[in-house]
Amino acid sequence: MGRETDTGERRVVRALLAGICLPLLDATIVVLALDTFGQRFGAPLAHTQWVLSGYTLAAASAVPVCAWAANRIGVRRLWMGGLGVFLAGSCLSGCAGSLGGLVAARCLQGLGCGILTPTLQTALVRSMRPDRVRAALATAAVPAVVAPILGPLLGGLLLKAAGWRWLFLANLPLGLLALVTAHRGLPADEPLGRARFDAQGFLLLAPGLAAVTFGLAWVARNGWSGPGWALPVGLSLVGAFALRPAPADRESLVDLSLFRLRAFTGCGLTLFLSSAAFYGGLLLLPLNLGRGWGPTGVGALLAVQGVGALVARSRLAALSRILGDRALARASLVVAILATLAFAGPWGPPATALALAALLARGAGLGLVTLLTLSAAYQDLDKVQVAHASVVSRILNQMGAALGGVLAAALLQHLLQARAGPGMAHGVAALGLAAITAAALLPTGLLSGRERSG
Repeated sequence: MGRETDTGERRVVRALLAGICLPLLDATIVVLALDTFGQRFGAPLAHTQWVLSGYTLAAASAVPVCAWAANRIGVRRLWMGGLGVFLAGSCLSGCAGSLGGLVAARCLQGLGCGILTPTLQTALVRSMRPDRVRAALATAAVPAVVAPILGPLLGGLLLKAAGWRWLFLANLPLGLLALVTAHRGLPADEPLGRARFDAQGFLLLAPGLAAVTFGLAWVARNGWSGPGWALPVGLSLVGAFALRPAPADRESLVDLSLFRLRAFTGCGLTLFLSSAAFYGGLLLLPLNLGRGWGPTGVGALLAVQGVGALVARSRLAALSRILGDRALARASLVVAILATLAFAGPWGPPATALALAALLARGAGLGLVTLLTLSAAYQDLDKVQVAHASVVSRILNQMGAALGGVLAAALLQHLLQARAGPGMAHGVAALGLAAITAAALLPTGLLSGRERSG
């Protein structure tokens, strides 16, 4: 019986990995073609960038409905539906005859991506034995680490060999294979109740998250001018959702009562701040290293950060059994803080050996704490709550990532405008990045602190 269970769990993981690779690779591939879109459609960068922005905003808008949909129609149907939406968007993108048509098709792709990401977590947690959840999540996280490394390479090859349309059309055979794999590998699951859709919650939260995502990205690049107003508007909508009375006649779109649980709150806040630290580093560290390395060298060095995350995540289950969640989260964050401080010197980027070691350690520390908080957030939750926890954790991860970019850009811009030299500005900005990472230590006190075993 145990062997049959193991085989079924491996089928689930394979099915989910086959599907999630497509949107993760797509997000990193398409950025290479913005100039090509501009030349093909005779449009400036301000217009072609909506090929990326539309995708991101649509994905953010789709996330809030995933808990209700998973409980209402079942995880298997939702997963396959998300894949179908993504593939339909891919086909329409590859056939687009205008920039407007391409942006609309990319929004459809984004909706599919927004469905798939939280549903992946829900499917894994519901399908695995409790003692296998962390190892399964670590395996499922591999594409998220590998995609930023392989995506630009594959995108460049496709763009050069076949043209921009095949950036999207190449998804079709792979996506059909992923659908077949999901049909065979994911267990059929029954809906968990017949809750009515929370339309009021959707009208507040979906546009609110989209506006916050867009506003943060805009402010990071351009400051508060123009569409920067989207940020306060989005925060107001999200705040209205959080403060409204719970619906009496239906299930809330996102169950915020999860934050009454001490461990879930600790996981959520730690995930939010560690995401800000990681994605803030993706903006600051290339600028820091770029003072001494060319683009190829910077890309190679940053890939080491992904390697660190990949290796460390494979040890998550064993380390958490030995140290407990609280001690492991704190140790991982301390490693990340010390690694970030290697870039804080005012004399320029660190030497090659130190930069490699620091990026490897930073990737390992933040990779561990991110996956730890994602997996620990599901402790003692029932099946209905699991879907809501997946949505909340995805939202916190997205918002933390966007906030990290804003804080990093604002700090560096302020230092440069204050006429600090490049070395001093980048060094102080790295100190700020270390401070954001240190802030993630505060909520770790809410995590469980199991005694050391063995």
